[in-house]
Amino acid sequence: MGRINRTLYWALLVATITVTATIWFLWGWRPPLTVAILLLSVGRLHDLGRSGWPALGVFVPGILIETQIFPTRIGPVVAPTTGVLALIIALVGVVLWLGIIRGQPGANKFGPPIPGLGGRRFEAGR
Repeated sequence: MGRINRTLYWALLVATITVTATIWFLWGWRPPLTVAILLLSVGRLHDLGRSGWPALGVFVPGILIETQIFPTRIGPVVAPTTGVLALIIALVGVVLWLGIIRGQPGANKFGPPIPGLGGRRFEAGR
């Protein structure tokens, strides 16, 4: 997998959440949101010049949260326990951090930055 810059990350994250919520409310089936967030996290980590393996730290708790709180079919949403609430806060923090921190400006071992959409830094005089 290649790199995903901040703009593309936010666009894909919003689109993924919107599509997942729409499918859940219209057809009563919830696609696995955590898998999409895992893939986006790997792309952002690559943009930072880091391995994508730490993204599994988002994936495992995300699966626990999805299975504990949100049912596969439309039904009552279960109130989170204190531990699950702490996981939610931590995951939201990671998702925000990945969307805020600037990627490496030049090429790294995962490829060049994505041109346009904020993937290139513009300097005065160029």
